[in-house]
Amino acid sequence: MPPLTRPQTVEARRRRAAELLEQGCSQAEVARMAGVSPESVRRWKRQIERGGTAALRRARGQRAPAQAHRGPGGTGAHRPGSAAEPACALAG
Repeated sequence: MPPLTRPQTVEARRRRAAELLEQGCSQAEVARMAGVSPESVRRWKRQIERGGTAALRRARGQRAPAQAHRGPGGTGAHRPGSAAEPACALAG
C-alpha cells in the first residue's frame, strides 16, 4: 500500500480526533494526542456539530494551512491506545 498523501494524513487526523471526541475525550486531550492546537479541535468540533464527520473533509484544491504544532515524527499523527478504549482513558 502506498504511503498516505498529506491531504489523506490530515483527514485521517481529523477523523481520529472526531472518534476521540465521540468517546468522551476532552478537547484538550484530543489536541495533545493529535499534536494540534486546542483551537483546531474546537473548530473541528463545531464543523462536526454542523455537518457531521463529512464536514471535516477538505474541499478538493483547498490548500492546508501551515501547521506550527506537530506530533511525533512531524506528521501530527499520534495514536496511543486502541479503538476499544479511548486513548484519553489510558493517559490518566
